[in-house]
Amino acid sequence: VNIAAGVTIGSTSTATAALTTGPFASGSSIGINNAGRIAGKGGDGGDDTGHNLNNCPNKDGKQGGNALDLQCSGVTVTNSGTIGGGGGGGGAGAELGGGNPCTAFRAGSGGGGGAGSTPGAGGSNGAPKGGKAGNAGTANAGGTGGNTAGCVVNCTIIFVSFGPYTPGSGGNGGALGQPGSAGATANGFVDTGVCTQGAGGAAGCAIKTNGNAYTLSGTAVLGPVCP
Repeated sequence: VNIAAGVTIGSTSTATAALTTGPFASGSSIGINNAGRIAGKGGDGGDDTGHNLNNCPNKDGKQGGNALDLQCSGVTVTNSGTIGGGGGGGGAGAELGGGNPCTAFRAGSGGGGGAGSTPGAGGSNGAPKGGKAGNAGTANAGGTGGNTAGCVVNCTIIFVSFGPYTPGSGGNGGALGQPGSAGATANGFVDTGVCTQGAGGAAGCAIKTNGNAYTLSGTAVLGPVCP
């Protein structure tokens, strides 16, 4: 298989690798000469959507997709281009729980999307009152996490001032082959809400071997080589 410079082989789903060899018979000799780009899809950023009083299911950034999936042994990869797993999505920032002295709730900001052939989407802010949505990734760089501008909480109770309190900002998405960053904690008050900061998503595999022997020469891949 010859992939020319300027050609991109990618994926629109983190569940599907950009390029899969297929299950060739034992003893087959398969060559992949890559001068172009083989890249997995970027992982989406985390956010506070879908949370309830008990859990916050979407706060973590999503894992990026795999680039090259080897379904047989004997593959020789000669790389002068780019082979990279999708970047992981950034985690959502922690919410500012309503247990603060101002009794004000603010959702955390969304995480940035990971880099990839199809970049990951930024996470939303998750609620009508909250931080900013994260930014989508690009082909090579992760998107920045949402900030907390406009989310500052201050109050005065019986002549005593409290604040400023803010929810956490979202973590940045990972570059091609890199994990996303975790979201930040809430500021100025210990978070009492169910949505603590989200973890960054893992990078997709540059090469997933499935236990198959292979040979790689030329430019190093971006991201982990996975069993």
